[in-house]
Amino acid sequence: MSTFTAGRLVAQEGEGAFVFVLVLIPIAVFVFLTLLYSQRESLADLLSSVAGRWGGRVDRGAMLSSPRLQIRVDGVDGEVVLQGGGNKNSSWTRVRFNWPSPNRLRVAPEGLSTVIRQTFGAADIRLGDLGFDDEFWIEASNPAWAKEVLNADLRRGLRNLRNQGSWFSPGHGLVRLDVGSAGLALSVGRILDGRAALESFIELAVAALRAARGGDSGVVLAAVEVKRGSDCPVCGNGVDQGVACPACGTPHHEDCWKYLGACAIFACPGRSQA
Repeated sequence: MSTFTAGRLVAQEGEGAFVFVLVLIPIAVFVFLTLLYSQRESLADLLSSVAGRWGGRVDRGAMLSSPRLQIRVDGVDGEVVLQGGGNKNSSWTRVRFNWPSPNRLRVAPEGLSTVIRQTFGAADIRLGDLGFDDEFWIEASNPAWAKEVLNADLRRGLRNLRNQGSWFSPGHGLVRLDVGSAGLALSVGRILDGRAALESFIELAVAALRAARGGDSGVVLAAVEVKRGSDCPVCGNGVDQGVACPACGTPHHEDCWKYLGACAIFACPGRSQA
């Protein structure tokens, strides 16, 4: 075989590889966008499953944006965002309320970053709850206020959230609560799997909001009428005829209320009185 013939064959092989790449790239892009769209729709459907509970509205988002649920609690606007991704830095669930606080509070898992903060003089507030104090680092501009906010129910909820799921799953244990001039945000470094887990997460964020605002915040819970199609928080089925919690107005089936013996809402102010 002559040098010319060999060179021609190499050139033909190179052209073939180039054409193959040109065909492969659009196929790969199409598959990627299809998977992205499917994930976004799945997350939007999950938000839609809890929207009725909070009287919210779902924004399904554009191709490259995350779906979000717009809610309003005690007159405060908020949003629930689900961000899908392939690693612990890009997958998370977050509830944010637009309530600027005059005080600053940050709660984050103990770790290397907290050791660095302590090295540079930051103080870790201790609450006297050994389990919580060992798992979380607490910074606050007003320690006395922070201790009131982080009541026993909220501490228990944060610990349960941190310890849910597999220890080997991405984002396990990445739970953060931030309160300050930008509002209140509760986040966890993973997509919460299922309606019940997402509802409990939102309830925990609502509990944090109400604790941060305090008992003298002027919040008034208006009476809520039980309407056909409302979801019972105990069984998840629609409530055609039922009873409303006297404290927060959430509708329940009469049998479900009797079975539980109290309101099923974690953050309900009347729950501790039951």
